[in-house]
Amino acid sequence: MNATDICNVALGMIGQNFITALDDGTHTANQCKLFFEPARDACLRDHLWNFAQKRAILAQTTAPAAQWSYAYQLPADCLRMIALNAEAGLEWAVEGRTVVADAPSATILYVAKVDDVNLWDALFIDAFTVLLASKLALAVAHDAAYSTELLKLYNLRLADAKAVDGQEQGVPDPLGAPDLIEVRD
Repeated sequence: MNATDICNVALGMIGQNFITALDDGTHTANQCKLFFEPARDACLRDHLWNFAQKRAILAQTTAPAAQWSYAYQLPADCLRMIALNAEAGLEWAVEGRTVVADAPSATILYVAKVDDVNLWDALFIDAFTVLLASKLALAVAHDAAYSTELLKLYNLRLADAKAVDGQEQGVPDPLGAPDLIEVRD
């Protein structure tokens, strides 16, 4: 699957003809190209998607004028900060394209812009396609009511995708109970 395929699924949802490529020069392709990246980035920001999480060690930049001791330039592909230095209670803030804190070093976890659709989770694609269709319903089909209905459907698909994505993480045992195999031995 590629970006054109995803656009065609979205176009199919709104009853429009398919495009041959995002650069085919048609009005519909131009609208797909216009909305694809902003909708992708919005959908990526809507959740801490496992497939889009990255870590980076940041270099210091010019210290902020007040409140914080240090500033760090965010990576170009950073769409959403998740954590700084994996420390509970460490305060930080994003200001423009920098993160500020009172930490002398910065290792971050963040949601990255993922351009390669082959790396996307299947349920992310499902939700994203509906979001894209909602934008195209207005821009191509000129149907505001259907666009609104698609946004409602997007929120439902997003909730499903987030629930499944959230299950793909290990959770520490809150009671600290030993593994049953260990108890048996």
